[in-house]
Amino acid sequence: MRTRVRGPVEPVRECAVFPDGSRIVSSGDDGAVRLWDVATGTELAVRNAHTGGAACCAVAPDGSWFASSGAADGHDSTLHLWKPDGDGRLPHLTLTGHTAWVERCAFTPDGAQVATVSSDGTLRLWDTADGAPLAVLGTDLGQLFGCSISRDGTRLASCGTDRLVRLWDLESRTLIAVLAGHTNRVINCTFSADGAWLASAAYDGTVRTWDTATGASLLTMDGGGSALWDCAVSPNDALIASTGTDGVIRIWDALTGRCRNALRVGQELRSCAWISDSRLCVSGYAGVYVLDYAAGG
Repeated sequence: MRTRVRGPVEPVRECAVFPDGSRIVSSGDDGAVRLWDVATGTELAVRNAHTGGAACCAVAPDGSWFASSGAADGHDSTLHLWKPDGDGRLPHLTLTGHTAWVERCAFTPDGAQVATVSSDGTLRLWDTADGAPLAVLGTDLGQLFGCSISRDGTRLASCGTDRLVRLWDLESRTLIAVLAGHTNRVINCTFSADGAWLASAAYDGTVRTWDTATGASLLTMDGGGSALWDCAVSPNDALIASTGTDGVIRIWDALTGRCRNALRVGQELRSCAWISDSRLCVSGYAGVYVLDYAAGG
């Protein structure tokens, strides 16, 4: 691996990548949502619309939207939807309804809907055309931290403080499976590209993979005992990246569970996202980084 520092040297809570891999969006403790050019590291735009820190950010798979949420320090329970090429003075839409901050969000493949999970214990679906609420899938799930939508748009996963990962059918909006095995709060989860399995990262220091058809546990990858904040599956489904409180980005073989590589960045890492099969971005207390991964480690 080699690293190149990107972004401000300040806590960055999350990073997300546009589908063509040319731009990164990041959300930080200063309340700013920034757009970056991957090739040059140039800051392209800054969006400021939250009353405190910006907790999460996400990009629609079709590139039509990106989103950002407020954080607990600003008592901001909104989700802002932005047009990538808009003037940036105000969000295109602001979604309101949660009674606590939105921890994470995920778009359907066509960008027509967005799911949000919150510290208020609810999982919600929204229409991105007008910001209308579509459904509340859970009302007493405990504090929720992560969510993901499969690339075919049929499944939604959520996870949180109760140590469980839940699978939902998006068409019927019903719960179809509960995945148990983590021994501490589950911070995020993400589907493989083919939707056949799901990865989850937890405060118990492990990444786990699950069969989405049967709910069976497939692999457990031990991150050295430090709490994990995030995991991400490479576009070709071959690798899983994880980040955590020890400041290490780990690359795991998705088939065997073996750790292929590990790099200590130096400070706590909160988020990771693949740009391509050999490049990813990570964010944390020292800003945003782009990493080039050389296979064969």
